[in-house]
Amino acid sequence: MGEVIRVNFWAKYERLPFGFEGDPWSDFDICPMCDAKPGEYHERGCGIERCNICGGQSISCRCD
Repeated sequence: MGEVIRVNFWAKYERLPFGFEGDPWSDFDICPMCDAKPGEYHERGCGIERCNICGGQSISCRCD
């Protein structure tokens, strides 16, 4: 099971590991911001990590 972030009392979602975002960064061998390898989770605060709910930049979305 992946790493889970609580959204609110009723809903949870799993973080997306690097390479599973489905965006151009997925083609890289390593995250250029936090050095995560494919299948690893981004470091907290990485600007490339995507929100699994809205698809936006995880550090700036309001989903969590």
